[in-house]
Amino acid sequence: EHLHYTPGDKRVVVEFRGVRFLLLVCYDLRFPIWSRNQEDYDCILYVASWPKQRIDAWEKLLYARAIENQCYVAGVNRIGSDPNCDYCGCTLLIDPYGNKVSSCELNKEMSITGCIDIEDRK
Repeated sequence: EHLHYTPGDKRVVVEFRGVRFLLLVCYDLRFPIWSRNQEDYDCILYVASWPKQRIDAWEKLLYARAIENQCYVAGVNRIGSDPNCDYCGCTLLIDPYGNKVSSCELNKEMSITGCIDIEDRK
């Protein structure tokens, strides 16, 4: 990977429609210290190429990050195949209490919407 990608060197939080998003990738999901809530974001957004054979870990880790940081978590995972892996989606939006707000069906291309209620979090 180091031949094709430059590692990040700072924490990136962007605001969209009044919601502050911490931007992370699938690799970051296994390192909870990187997502530690410093009251600088409302939702963690994980973008991923998480393989089908490890999808249970994907789900469990997303729920853990939401609960431990008391924030929304959006996990956006790809679907399809490449020469190395199969990907089944499993995009999720989870609230700060560990409740599923919205999700995609496994192995189906689709999009979802969900409400992030910042006032409910406070």
